Amino acid sequence: MTDENRSPGGESTMTLALIEEQADASIRRQWVGDRWYFAIVDVLGVLTDSAAPLQYWRDTKARMRRLEGWRQTQENLLPLRFRAADGKMRETDAADGETILRIIQSVPSPKAEPVKQWLARVGAERLDSATRPIDAAQTSAEVATLPKPAADAPAVLWAKYHEQLAALYYRQAAYEARLTVIDAQLAEHDAQLGELHSRVEGLEAAQHILPELLERLGPQTLTPEHQAAVRQGVGKLHDAGMTYGAVYAELGRAFTDLCAG
Repeated sequence: MTDENRSPGGESTMTLALIEEQADASIRRQWVGDRWYFAIVDVLGVLTDSAAPLQYWRDTKARMRRLEGWRQTQENLLPLRFRAADGKMRETDAADGETILRIIQSVPSPKAEPVKQWLARVGAERLDSATRPIDAAQTSAEVATLPKPAADAPAVLWAKYHEQLAALYYRQAAYEARLTVIDAQLAEHDAQLGELHSRVEGLEAAQHILPELLERLGPQTLTPEHQAAVRQGVGKLHDAGMTYGAVYAELGRAFTDLCAG
């Protein structure tokens, strides 16, 4: 195996990718409030390949209780209901990314680094999607998929559930606010385009009328200085509110009357 296919720790990049893929497929997770919570037994299953990850977690907890900082770790554990292999929803210990990293530190495993990388990646991806504005239909669909706690669930679970609802409605509000700004910008652009279209039409009309007027007057009648004065006068009338087409139409009638007289 060539050196470029190895990570600084000596593992092949293919192995890192496979471990991340295994984590993505095996580790159950729920977005609660503003972060992911991961099923701890699933994380330990990937790290250790244990045939009994639940017992491994019990043993790990017993070992961590003797370590400094266990109380803080325990306070950050959250009992969440996940779908088990038999299809039933069962409550299991879950932890956010920061707490999971503390637990990983106490588990000697060569897979620790790629699992850490996977935790960082899925967290960044979910955070991006969780802050993206959504419309009312998407909000309704997201609300329908939120796992609602049981009536007798701990208050912290209900609090997290309502935090998720609030986050969804904030995203909808951001979407609607953005639409308001876009509509205002479109209306302004429409007005500008209408004015520009009117000016273009006037210029096109002027291009057809002016040569005819100048031809009627003839080179002996209207000098280049006079022509420049006419153009300047037309510009002032246009700035005063008349379209080019209207100005040159008036000039045409005036010159016609003059010639006829």
